[in-house]
Amino acid sequence: MELKPRSLQGVIIDQAGSLLDWGCIAPMEAFREVYADEGVPITEAEARAPMGVHKRKHIYKISQMESVRERWREIHGQYPTESDVDRMFQKYQPMQLAILPKYKDLIPGALETVTVLREQGLKIGSTTGYTQEQTELLLQLMEEQGLVLDTAACATGAYWVRRDGRYEVNTIRGLGKDMSRDKPGMCNLNALLMDVESNALVLKAGDTPGDVKEGRHAGMWTAAFDMTGNEIGMPVEQFMAFPASERAKKLLTARANLYGAGAHYVTSEIWNLIPIVGDINKRLALGERP
Repeated sequence: MELKPRSLQGVIIDQAGSLLDWGCIAPMEAFREVYADEGVPITEAEARAPMGVHKRKHIYKISQMESVRERWREIHGQYPTESDVDRMFQKYQPMQLAILPKYKDLIPGALETVTVLREQGLKIGSTTGYTQEQTELLLQLMEEQGLVLDTAACATGAYWVRRDGRYEVNTIRGLGKDMSRDKPGMCNLNALLMDVESNALVLKAGDTPGDVKEGRHAGMWTAAFDMTGNEIGMPVEQFMAFPASERAKKLLTARANLYGAGAHYVTSEIWNLIPIVGDINKRLALGERP
């Protein structure tokens, strides 16, 4: 007889656009900078379109957009190649490290939400498309503001466990090129490190369709943030300057994209993860699974 799970044991939360960096500005800015350095400026929309995947793959996906390919050919005399992508990825990494501290501020409610969830007995993990070096810096920046995680994994195969008041880091060989969000690997790794009984007892939260898909692929519950991340893609002051009707229209589009990716829940405030956890626990008690 199959045992029915009774309550959540872990929550895995994305970083940029979910825990810090309202609007997910830092990666967008870095991608635009690296393409501008190649003499091929890209728009903000082009920079944001693949958001959430491994950063080399992100650069590659931008390079395959027809609009970017044609501008690249006009400047360089040919379409972008794999070696071009490799070169840009090498340029991108120090650019991103320099930009990250500019957008280090926690999203309002993030620290309080993590604190309450942990007090309820939940482990707090994280996945990110950033590289190991970039994630190391983000973990430090969040810790300086009081927010620490129990576990974390990044797209280049590194993972962290917090023990005795500090992060211990390790890497999985062979996964460094693509531990990305079109696969469940980072979620599965967090669940393993959290020592949960089942992935059905984990909630994955983030601000992109990729966050939702990796959680669904891992057999987890999923929640998505429509306002603070890449879907709206702007600082809070800029977003709030729009008329209420325009804000509502933008949120409706964002919600449609996130629900379309398979999200179980979509919310504008990270604080709402607390009632979402409560609702999932009720569903689990009734025998529901994600």
